[in-house]
Amino acid sequence: MATHPRVLSADDVFDLPVPGHLIGWEFVDGRPVPVSPASAIHGELIIEVGRRLANHVHERGLRGKVYSDAGFILGLPRDPERMRAPDVAWVEGSKVDAHPDPERLFRCVPDLAIEIDLGSGKKPDGQQRIVDYLEAGVPLVWAIDPHSRTAVSYRPDGSARLYRADEILDAGEVVPGFRLPLAELFG
Repeated sequence: MATHPRVLSADDVFDLPVPGHLIGWEFVDGRPVPVSPASAIHGELIIEVGRRLANHVHERGLRGKVYSDAGFILGLPRDPERMRAPDVAWVEGSKVDAHPDPERLFRCVPDLAIEIDLGSGKKPDGQQRIVDYLEAGVPLVWAIDPHSRTAVSYRPDGSARLYRADEILDAGEVVPGFRLPLAELFG
């Protein structure tokens, strides 16, 4: 008698056991993809960027929330269940309000996705992650690289801009007024 294996969805990653050397899973092409722990510099920058963004949101009274490593099911046409978890994300208030269960994954895209040190191996497929976010409709993606002391800002229209250590990332209309001086971030 043939058995049919259960087809997993992105939401099933919460129910999968996590081996001790991992921190969790993302979901790509119908299967879980392991996520490794962050290095010290990676973890420090996640906290610092998230803190600065959350402080800005609070001080400006913006409607929305800042998340770290929250899972977003991107709904890509080629992979509707593809789930990515950016290091830091900003989600506008109406999307937060519409999220039915804070214990589960978002079924929307963040408004700002920030990835730090994509070359570190913590999360696989560095450049593919950027493409996934943009194809899903994320309005602004930042990739911050502590080794080169640079950042790249990406937009869905295909534009990208490199920022050097003495420049300031600007979230523009996505997070009004939020600017991140790279010199301060990298110390």
